[in-house]
Amino acid sequence: MLAQQPFVSHARNNEDVVLWRALAGVVAGRYVEVGAHHPTGDSATRALYDRGWTGLAVVPDAGAADLHRTERPQDQVVEVAPRTADEARPDLPLIELVEASGWTTGEDVHVLVMRVTAPGRAAVTGTGLVRLRPWVLVVQAGTTTPAGSRPVWEPGILDAGYELCLFDGRSHFYVAAEHADELRVALSYPACTDDGFRPLALTTAERDLAEVRAQVVHWRAIALTAWADALEEAYGRSARGDAEAEQLRQELDAIQRTLSWRVTRPLRSVKSMVARVRQR
Repeated sequence: MLAQQPFVSHARNNEDVVLWRALAGVVAGRYVEVGAHHPTGDSATRALYDRGWTGLAVVPDAGAADLHRTERPQDQVVEVAPRTADEARPDLPLIELVEASGWTTGEDVHVLVMRVTAPGRAAVTGTGLVRLRPWVLVVQAGTTTPAGSRPVWEPGILDAGYELCLFDGRSHFYVAAEHADELRVALSYPACTDDGFRPLALTTAERDLAEVRAQVVHWRAIALTAWADALEEAYGRSARGDAEAEQLRQELDAIQRTLSWRVTRPLRSVKSMVARVRQR
């Protein structure tokens, strides 16, 4: 059985780590993400998709929609201008989008992610939450709510039977009352080292570094091979025991002890074979 790959967080504030902590036991889960801009970067659902979940992405423009369809073909994508998702009562438009896409309210939606882009603009409330009934609601509002005050849209969420579990400085996590006992604790604190996740930026940086190292070894090996060939030629022209010849021999020995020389032995073998063929 193959080992599970490390969890790579694609969300800006590691919201996906919190979601996975609470919902890792759900097989083939379902999500709705309203206001998705990129299918991978700053995405609260990409890591879920990579683990077999699928969902409905409501994106703001054609470019984002095309990119999402290309990178996440198992998702359904609906293109809607940002103002539609941010209207004062977006709950009914949202439900219409979900139902029109073929999603039915009879199937569980485990996560609903909403973006609020300006103060005073509401997230999904009332009818939307009652009919869609996601297990977990994540409202990404950032600093749109003044410090120390409640978001203007929160009362409607609480009235719909949800409770606030966490505000991480950017996102508000709410859980449906019927799932609160099961999920409340896991949703109550931000991502931490105990979650054992890897940020996407770190994973990308390590991959890029490995590629750079490979290129350095490759081109350094080419340079060393050319240098060694020149030294061998110069050494062959020098008189035996000559001081210059001894210095050239020492330099050649130093080259042959390097990692680049050892790992590119096959390259040199091919080069020698080609040279012999050309001499025939």
